[in-house]
Amino acid sequence: MRSKEEDGKQHPIAAEIEEYLASLRIPPEGNSADLLLPLVSFPKDSLFDFQITIGDSPVSRIPRDKNGDFQAAYIAHLARQANLYHLIDGELRDELLAFLSCIFSFSSGTWEQFRREYYRPFRRPILYIKRILRLEYPVREYIGRRRGPSYGVAVSDYRDWRSIADIIAEEIIPRHVLPTRVSAAENPLLAIPKFCRESELPDDKITQLLRKLKDFLQAAQGAAISFDSPAHKLVSTYASYGRRWESMARYTIPLDKPFQIIAHEKRAIRFESPRSNSRNPYVWLRQQFFPRAHYGISFADAKSNHLQVRIPDPHVQLVARRCYARNDIWQHLSTSMIKGSPDDERKNYEYYSRYDTKPRAERIWIEIRLRQALTRSAVTWGVTLATLAAFALIINFAWGDYNPNARLNGADVVAILLPVTIAASLLLARETSTLGMRVKRAKTALLMVSLAALWVATVWGYVQGHIVIDTLHQH
Repeated sequence: MRSKEEDGKQHPIAAEIEEYLASLRIPPEGNSADLLLPLVSFPKDSLFDFQITIGDSPVSRIPRDKNGDFQAAYIAHLARQANLYHLIDGELRDELLAFLSCIFSFSSGTWEQFRREYYRPFRRPILYIKRILRLEYPVREYIGRRRGPSYGVAVSDYRDWRSIADIIAEEIIPRHVLPTRVSAAENPLLAIPKFCRESELPDDKITQLLRKLKDFLQAAQGAAISFDSPAHKLVSTYASYGRRWESMARYTIPLDKPFQIIAHEKRAIRFESPRSNSRNPYVWLRQQFFPRAHYGISFADAKSNHLQVRIPDPHVQLVARRCYARNDIWQHLSTSMIKGSPDDERKNYEYYSRYDTKPRAERIWIEIRLRQALTRSAVTWGVTLATLAAFALIINFAWGDYNPNARLNGADVVAILLPVTIAASLLLARETSTLGMRVKRAKTALLMVSLAALWVATVWGYVQGHIVIDTLHQH
């Protein structure tokens, strides 16, 4: 991880890395050595119960900021291999490496929360309209707030920044990974607040810095003549670092016996497709009735990789023919017995597994279509159709033109309304897991709407006199 200029001077960021590594080193005792190991790569999503065990001992990751320094130094190393380091060197060299570190260590939680609040329509309706009409810029306001009230961004500066960032987001990133609104590698402006907390660079210099980054990436993209070229690896690594964390840990390993590294983690299930547009009504409706879970993993970080996806909920099943593996740009990976297919792939309604030892995509997306168990799905659809049929009967008999003198009485209403109401209520109140509720959410909403429509039609028919209640007269 040593990074030096051609004249022999060491970069400040490289010197800081060397100092940090020196603080980690322990003089080897016997047959052991102290190493900094890259362990696990995982997407920048919510992560729970993350644990790493080497041998029999748990270890801790190095801080994210230091991890970002290593990744920035690695980009500089790839630039040397691609003969593009002269685009990093020179004016603003140290600032560019520090900016790359901020890009790679960027955490999107604050930005996502700000973006959700930014588009709320009821707090400030006029401001909301201006934002929808693109008269206000969320990233500009985000930068101003995160840098401090006295560090707002001039509109002219922001437009220059935005034009540079758009070139990176539209011409470079989509060729290597799926675009996302939370990646600082795709939108470097998101990393400016953190960079400004560590550097006092004026806004005009930040414009030069962004232009230097853009020129560097464009040159690398132009030199990426093949998939195996150093320039292609440089750009793809830069793009992927915006979407994933690279976990590293310090550990003293034994040299005289084998040891095992075990990483354990839990992630939130992503139902929103990494490439879908939530504003598209068709895509949104399909996701509600045919939910798909998505899981991004590293699948070439060992000689062999084995993946298995299981559903612990007995009331939820996998749709085997709709379980896919895709690469970083969302292309299907082969599953048939041809060149490029995995060594082994199995899928049924209980699990999906994939095993491979050949040269393969470094990172893949697993897309799993989920559904209710067939028996429960049949019951849900049956009760929904029965509720809709009851609604049609109420409408037909109460407002039908074939017999104006006909009226529904109380016994008719009870015979139509009571059975479906009880069945629908029991189905809606049935306890289920969080995953089961998410999978059947669209069906549940349809059933609730059908039941509400049935009762509204019944009450309205009574108010209009189309439904009469029989009275009992005693003499």
